[in-house]
Amino acid sequence: MLLALLKGSELSTIILLKDDVECIDVCNEHIIYNFLLNHSKRYDKTVFLCFEKPPDTYHKLLPSETKDRVVTIDATKYSHMWLDFHNHDNKLETGTNVRKLIEEQLPSGNGSFGLIIDSLSFHLLLRPPSFTCQFLHNLSTVSYKGYEIKQIVCGVHQDIFDSQILKQIEHTATSVLTFTPSPHNNSTSCALLHHKTSGKVIRKIEYFHINESLTISSIREENKLTTAIETENDQVDPASNLTFNLSLKESEKDAKNQLILPYTYDKNRKEAALNEPGGGKIFYQADEVDDLDEEDPDDDLNI
Repeated sequence: MLLALLKGSELSTIILLKDDVECIDVCNEHIIYNFLLNHSKRYDKTVFLCFEKPPDTYHKLLPSETKDRVVTIDATKYSHMWLDFHNHDNKLETGTNVRKLIEEQLPSGNGSFGLIIDSLSFHLLLRPPSFTCQFLHNLSTVSYKGYEIKQIVCGVHQDIFDSQILKQIEHTATSVLTFTPSPHNNSTSCALLHHKTSGKVIRKIEYFHINESLTISSIREENKLTTAIETENDQVDPASNLTFNLSLKESEKDAKNQLILPYTYDKNRKEAALNEPGGGKIFYQADEVDDLDEEDPDDDLNI
């Protein structure tokens, strides 16, 4: 699934990348670089907004044939960018200044383009999470100088925000990728939550390595079936350590099966009862779905 999201074979409008202090290098550098590389191959233009690291950190690693498709913006150098996060004028839509900055840097043309934001942490620190949700939604629903936006990829440091704030951002995203270190062969774990266009929700855990060319390799999915079987085998029998017996012996089971209840008749007994002269007879034929209570209802009356 991670590879499908990277290459675009699985559609997703807004992808949220979550990391923490133990995995910040993998997510904030390698994963974002992989999305930047695939965006530059897949879309006509890619806009890369950097709020934490200089864009040259990533741009210099790109192949020469794809560099002209990437427009990098060092957001820290544009003061009017930050007006989006302190603007109290209700007449302006959320994200207006960011859109203006993108249009200033993006050449006119037509086709598709992707937007990558290295971190939303500054947005969440300066304004409420609802503002950031509107910010992402507005950016994903407009066109820029003839280009139609296809995908937004953004990162966030989950260990500096509480769960309620993160849940609001996750609700806006169509895919949420949570990266954590894995003890297995120095790999990285990626917990995926993906909403397909059909409405189906997919949850997966995958493990991967970063090779020498800084691309993702050796992706394998967690074997949920094995985990489920091991959990089932480890379950303790609840009736094993009781002071009383809840199970039946073989002789008790045979006696129970041979017991004939008063108003149940087998074929021979039914024919004999029908041939007897006299009054009416009561016959009860149990259905397969009947829940027969074989206990005496007066057993607790101490008669």
